[in-house]
Amino acid sequence: MAEISRRTFIKGSCAVLLTNFSFAAPLKSENVDTIIYDLNLKGSSEYAKTFVNSKKFAINGDISDVYFDLKNDLRNKQIISGLTSKETFFVVENIAKDYGYTAQNLKHDELISWILVPNLKRSLV
Repeated sequence: MAEISRRTFIKGSCAVLLTNFSFAAPLKSENVDTIIYDLNLKGSSEYAKTFVNSKKFAINGDISDVYFDLKNDLRNKQIISGLTSKETFFVVENIAKDYGYTAQNLKHDELISWILVPNLKRSLV
């Protein structure tokens, strides 16, 4: 049996799971700790509702209200997902890089679905 690296497994899983909103079912609360969604974007709130037991951070186009909570989750190696604008994803991804996270994303018209997973070998904290 061929060996699969952790990186290959995560990249392959995310590529398959991020193809549409139906990926929420296999990722429900067992796998995703925190969801970020934008109240101003159609579809984002519905996406968050599919994660029944996950912590949710609602934003209004700006992550400043959840910034410290997000950093705390990154420090604690939480798996974080969202359906947001490309601008929000850009900001969240860059914050997550400081904590050694790897991001996978897929663009859906105006929205980007994404997941952040900790890369334990490169973590700064």
